[in-house]
Amino acid sequence: MHSTSTFFSMNNESTIEPLLSSASIGRTGHLSGSDILLINAIYPNQAAPS
Repeated sequence: MHSTSTFFSMNNESTIEPLLSSASIGRTGHLSGSDILLINAIYPNQAAPS
């Protein structure tokens, strides 16, 4: 999830809550494994920049 829990809120209250209390919401500094798999599925045979 790339948006914070209050991103869509007009009153700064939480609008998105994870089902698992251990899950984090908001931007991270890296791509997840599933992000990488999805990108590779959308853009097959692309070389990584060097």
